Amino acid sequence: MAKHIRNTFFTALVLMLTAFGLRWNKIVIQRGPQPLTGQSALAGASKANASDFKLATSFSQPSVGLGQENWLNVKTLPFAQLDVLTTDPHGSRDQANSVHAKADEMGHYATRIVVSDFHQIGQFKTTITAQINGQQATVQDHYQVTAQYEMAQSKYNYPLLP
Repeated sequence: MAKHIRNTFFTALVLMLTAFGLRWNKIVIQRGPQPLTGQSALAGASKANASDFKLATSFSQPSVGLGQENWLNVKTLPFAQLDVLTTDPHGSRDQANSVHAKADEMGHYATRIVVSDFHQIGQFKTTITAQINGQQATVQDHYQVTAQYEMAQSKYNYPLLP
């Protein structure tokens, strides 16, 4: 019986504190500073010109072993549309790692790349094209996929490599 009373008391307390917190949050939002439209901009689309359009790319590792992951990091303007085209060592499009994406509000985009087919050992070329407000920038980068890798750095063990 004492457990039921205690549990009921704590449940009621949690509900009251939740209601108080929600009410307090609503009051804080209502009393917050009001933006002055005559003195500051509220929000707007990015009006970058061609000299402001920056596009940079990097891979977490320049060379990875088969089955290991590599991260492609892209830095550009916020909310830019990205076309990532990856070409395998034989010159054909790598469907698994070619994507259409959008940069976040900070202009960052990252994707994980794992190559585990031993027929694709060699140098991969990645072409990133960013577009926003009718402007476009393109950059190319590359990374190497090898069959040999150090066991100490690897998370995976593929003992049957050719």
